[in-house]
Amino acid sequence: MFEDISNSMKSSILLVFLAVCLLLVGTTHAYTYSSITINASINQTSPSYSIYTVHYTVAYFNNSNSINISLPYGSYGFKVLNANVSVKPFSSCAIFASSLGCETYQLSGVSNGEMIRLEYYYKETFSGNSNMFNSSFGFIPPAYVDTLSVSIILPSNSFIPVNMSYSLPPQILVSNGRTQLYWQLYNVTYYRYEGTYPEFVFAFRYQKSFPAEYSFPLYGYIIIIAAALVIVYFIYRRRKTPPVRKMRKHRLNPFFSILTTDEKKLLGFMKRGEFMTQKELAELSGFSKAKVSKMISKMSKYRLVKVKPDGKFNRIKRM
Repeated sequence: MFEDISNSMKSSILLVFLAVCLLLVGTTHAYTYSSITINASINQTSPSYSIYTVHYTVAYFNNSNSINISLPYGSYGFKVLNANVSVKPFSSCAIFASSLGCETYQLSGVSNGEMIRLEYYYKETFSGNSNMFNSSFGFIPPAYVDTLSVSIILPSNSFIPVNMSYSLPPQILVSNGRTQLYWQLYNVTYYRYEGTYPEFVFAFRYQKSFPAEYSFPLYGYIIIIAAALVIVYFIYRRRKTPPVRKMRKHRLNPFFSILTTDEKKLLGFMKRGEFMTQKELAELSGFSKAKVSKMISKMSKYRLVKVKPDGKFNRIKRM
């Protein structure tokens, strides 16, 4: 009898042990955590601000089919690149130990362990007018982060000053002429208290030697060169063109006063007692051949010029 009771107790203890094991396994399976990779590139064309282009990849492990992603103040253009995942603004939020707020987005249709690819932009403003910039990239984790990789590519023509100190030292790499900062973190603790989120700040300082805003654009040089060529052309043409000669009043034909300004100009190119062709007069005055012919006909009628046929051409001289 005692042997039967002993066997029964052993069986009960074994069943309880198996139940506890299954419970622990289920709890472990439901544990929420994520693995995140962030690749950011900084574009800066002004000393007053810069723009981060952020590619955010997260693998979220949880039985739920939704996830909340929080972005710091100054972020915009948020979108999800996975076709099966939908996104909508969820709520505003606050950042622990910071006066800046944040925005939370809810992602739906997420599969357990799925690699979710996100993209957004972040604008950072600077004060002062210097080539040295203190920058910081803020990250708000969606859950306990098992692995966090952050890569930030600095603007072109930028470098890290010598003996730079960091609260969180990165690896510094140089690729294709641009400096890259890289951080690798493990087991990042997530803590949230009544809608207040923690923020991991990756701070660094860099120097940009030649902001593009202050470099004179190429088209500016083209405009200056073109303007100089036009001025030289008109100066050369003015020197080459003989001035309109002033005629003494006592030798003027009475009809001279009724001539237009262009007709007086054309008459000034003619020399007394010397025949010229219409082609020569057109080249000297800059008028068309048809206009020269019309003006000569009028002046011939008033006996201001004499027209002498010469084969296919007419020769003209001033009277």
